[in-house]
Amino acid sequence: MLNILKPSLVAVGFILVGNFPVKAQLEQSPINISSDKTIFNPSISLSLSDFNYGNSVTLNVENTGSPDQEATIQANLTVPGNTFTFDGEVYELLQFHFHTPSEHLLNGQVFPLELHLVHQDTEGDLLVINRWIEEGNFNTLLDPIFSNLPGNGDPNFEVDNFDLSGILPSSLDSFQYPGSLTTPPFTEGVQWVLFNEVLEISSSQIAAFQALFPEGDTREIQPLNDRIIQTDIENFSTVPEPTTVLGLLAFGGAGLLTSKKNNFFS
Repeated sequence: MLNILKPSLVAVGFILVGNFPVKAQLEQSPINISSDKTIFNPSISLSLSDFNYGNSVTLNVENTGSPDQEATIQANLTVPGNTFTFDGEVYELLQFHFHTPSEHLLNGQVFPLELHLVHQDTEGDLLVINRWIEEGNFNTLLDPIFSNLPGNGDPNFEVDNFDLSGILPSSLDSFQYPGSLTTPPFTEGVQWVLFNEVLEISSSQIAAFQALFPEGDTREIQPLNDRIIQTDIENFSTVPEPTTVLGLLAFGGAGLLTSKKNNFFS
């Protein structure tokens, strides 16, 4: 009986673990943001008014277990009130942390670091904002963190008067897709927003972080499967814009038909 059921279970998004059907994880992160898997959709554009980030917040900075590859340096928000409104939902910023090298790729390009800003709405749904980090000018905004990176077992420390709004790029052009956490338990249902504009930090700041994680703290790239990446960046996508519902479905975009941020056919 199990041999008969196995193909049908796989076909509807289930796998067998022992003798039990378990929902397959088909929307995992990170992924490669690829031009040939991305659709241009100007309706997903973000505005600065979507963000309510304070310019004088207190952070509690911790090392979650370096050099473990599933650990990081994490800055926790100590009080609520820093929010991002997306698709009509208000998400509270809980913490931000870093990975080296970058977890997401941009047309196969790897960056030295990646920043994740983790948000949660009142229903418990998660949204993560991503910023790629490259070598460049010394970053004074992040210096209070990077000049005091705690080692494993070191006490947490606080950063006062941190300008959270300074993390936002000057251009809010982005890539957006449904995914998962990149650390166990790899929970799905996470909305990802990846800013195209990179963040610069100095070579010494990069080296200080990488010294804590000599083997990196990055999860491998996951298959896109039938997901669609959307972007509001003109001329990035090499996929023809869908003009019909059938065209969108052919590309795998059934989920976009119910999204509020979709006016493909309006």
